[in-house]
Amino acid sequence: MMLKAYPAIFQKEIKGYWVEFPEFAGGTQDGNFEEVMMNAQEFLQAILETHQKDGITWPNPSDME
Repeated sequence: MMLKAYPAIFQKEIKGYWVEFPEFAGGTQDGNFEEVMMNAQEFLQAILETHQKDGITWPNPSDME
């Protein structure tokens, strides 16, 4: 099994937080940080499961620099 790491970009907004996964062109939001962390984990898990089920190659992780 190959391990990959996908960065999550968290942004503070007026009414909560937004988290984006650049490789997957999507993200999630919530009113508090703990909830947006859980939402982000669920989002990433669901999209990776969908890619695997549909035979879609996972994207290469972004360069952290």
